[in-house]
Parts: sequence; C-alpha cells; structure tokens
Amino acid sequence: MTENIRTISIDMDKKCTHCGKGGACQNGLCLECISQKLKEKYAMTIGPITISKMEAEVHALFEEYANDINDAYLKAGDDPLTISVGFKLSPKDQGIEIETSISFTKERIKDKTKSFANEDQGNLFDKNE
Repeated sequence: MTENIRTISIDMDKKCTHCGKGGACQNGLCLECISQKLKEKYAMTIGPITISKMEAEVHALFEEYANDINDAYLKAGDDPLTISVGFKLSPKDQGIEIETSISFTKERIKDKTKSFANEDQGNLFDKNE
C-alpha cells in the first residue's frame, strides 16, 4: 500500500518571491513568509479582546448618562424610551478602532467614544518561532 506523504522541499538557492531571501519552497515562498501568511489567514480579527472592549465602552456610556436616561424615561411618561447604541469598527495600524455611540431623547443626547483593540496584544510568541 502506497502512502501519500506530503513533503516540503526547500531550495536554498531559490529566492522567495515575497521577501527575496534565499530558501524558497515549491510555492515560491520561504518558510518565514509562509508562516506569516498563515498567521494572517487564521488570525482572529474580532475576538474576545475586541468584544470585551466594546462591552466596557458601552457600559461606560450608560454609567455616564444614567441620570439623563432616568430623566428621559420619566419625561416620556407612558411612551417608550428608545436608547440606540452603535458600534463602528475600523481597521487601523494599532488594531481595530472602536467607535461606540449612544443616542436617546431627553434634550437629544447623542455621544460617542473611540478606543482601540488588538487581538494579538495578549499573545506572547516564542522568539524562536
């Protein structure tokens, strides 16, 4: 029975098509560039750090406007009070820029905050990797 064994061949005389260093594999990339592309492909972009930051930002806005929300609720009487919360996530060099907004009617309160989250900020890679 013939086994299908996958192999990676490294030609030390062949230059990497991405970085130009010697030691390219069959696909034209060196192992370092292949590793970087795998990290990029399988990196978690929106993960627990980003979600936690979003939760903290909206919590802070509710804390800041708690009295105003209460006043608007009382002013609404029998009508419902609508509170809108929104998030705008933008890619930036330092990670994901998170713009958190809150809007409700008292005297037309509308506010937003900005912060950053980076899912890689908690990862410590072995220097030998």
